[in-house]
Amino acid sequence: CAVVVASFRPGPLIYRCLHSLLIQEGVSPPEIIVVDSSADGTAKRLQQEFPMISVIELERQTPQSQARNIGIARTQAQFIAITDHDCVVPPDWLQRLLAWHAQGLYEAVGGAVGNGTPDSAVGTASYLIEFNEFLPTGTPQPVEMIPHCNICFRREVFTKIGPFIESPPGAEDLLYNFLIRQRGGQIFFDPHI
Repeated sequence: CAVVVASFRPGPLIYRCLHSLLIQEGVSPPEIIVVDSSADGTAKRLQQEFPMISVIELERQTPQSQARNIGIARTQAQFIAITDHDCVVPPDWLQRLLAWHAQGLYEAVGGAVGNGTPDSAVGTASYLIEFNEFLPTGTPQPVEMIPHCNICFRREVFTKIGPFIESPPGAEDLLYNFLIRQRGGQIFFDPHI
């Protein structure tokens, strides 16, 4: 399994993300690829501080979909998980995603998005508006869409459908999930991941 993280001026948030990826349990250590387009020394700093991960430095700000495509092209892993530089995943994150993939039924498996700003009324309201369908409650089930900050794809998806399509910010996930479903693919959501 590989994990691709697109990064643009992440500040200290990316440290928590990378540390959470490095302590994954129950799976072989994943290949971690950060595609950074900050052009401010972030990529060099990350490579020095995390020599066990691959860092791809881009010279200018790059759309998230394009940065993810660059990271995906760098790996030959059978499964490719994606998260964002401001996300912290639990130690069993990959193990749980891959357990659903082991059933062989799904092109993509994803999980819930937690509230990163629980002490902020405005942040919590924004979270509930954006992620109301992806709260950490409910029953695991097939769905039409999952945000691409907590998702794992079978590699074949990128052969069948192609790379992520550059689109207006916020629409990349919707568009790619639509293409998966249009071609008969299954997307599975487990709110406990």
